[in-house]
Amino acid sequence: MKRSPDWLALILGISFMLLALLFLGDQASWIKVDLSFVGPLLLIAFGIGSVANGIRRSKDQEND
Repeated sequence: MKRSPDWLALILGISFMLLALLFLGDQASWIKVDLSFVGPLLLIAFGIGSVANGIRRSKDQEND
């Protein structure tokens, strides 16, 4: 059985790494970034991910 990649986990993982790099760059004074958007952005991403996961599961259940 061939498994498809978990795109949601991949996208959220890459987003988390990018946010970590922004935070590291800000702390090391490489770049100056206002990180006040991180909290709301994570909540929005979590909400979109939850909806996408629900849609995907409902489609998987219809196919079974």
